[in-house]
Amino acid sequence: MRAAVASLALPAVAPSRSSRSSPSPSSRRRPSPASSRARRRSSAIASSSSSSDATASTQIAALAGRLRAEAGDANGVDRDETQRASIARIIAEIDALNPTRDTAAVDLAGTAWDLVYTDSQGNSSGKIGPFVGAVTQIFDADADPKKPGSGSTYANIVTFGPARLKLRAVAEGVAKKPTTLKVTFEDVTAEVFGRDVFAKPFPKGRAGTWTVTHASEALRVLRTNQGNVFVLAKQRESS
Repeated sequence: MRAAVASLALPAVAPSRSSRSSPSPSSRRRPSPASSRARRRSSAIASSSSSSDATASTQIAALAGRLRAEAGDANGVDRDETQRASIARIIAEIDALNPTRDTAAVDLAGTAWDLVYTDSQGNSSGKIGPFVGAVTQIFDADADPKKPGSGSTYANIVTFGPARLKLRAVAEGVAKKPTTLKVTFEDVTAEVFGRDVFAKPFPKGRAGTWTVTHASEALRVLRTNQGNVFVLAKQRESS
């Protein structure tokens, strides 16, 4: 009985002027065909770009695998002319997939890179006398090569068991040359069981240049002013 009285007591709500004049969902303005096509095109371009990046990364990884197989386990130092020609073709394919415009401006702070291949016979190849060691390039955590004059200190380390030969240098950007780094050599030291047994500074102003022809998350390709090529692979970060 109380429920019946309550329901009768509720006044009927007449529709307001605004609710009577509101358009129905079907009469609301719809996007024009042109704007819809533009949104679909933009979405398709973004999807295509993402797919293209993934494809390029896969191709770079596959080429890196081929390069490792052909370079051997001595950084390429022991390869003959025919093998070097084959490797040069692989590197050309890697260069063609370079994803970075200003390759010399890539932030390398705190990164480490292992030498995969070089056609150099100098100490930077890891060859010391009859021996060939593993070569690692390590950049200081505060390295910043993005601005000309702002140097990035790094070390090239050649390891032979308990012995290490370490060359320290500074790489810096070159004005108006976004793919070139100037490398100024500082000193070289030899260590055995972690103790320095030899140290020698380079003559003041001793320098060279790198032209960076490929810079991706996985690989860097450097070409020196002496005509040599170096391919380095980024070390995976330890978890």
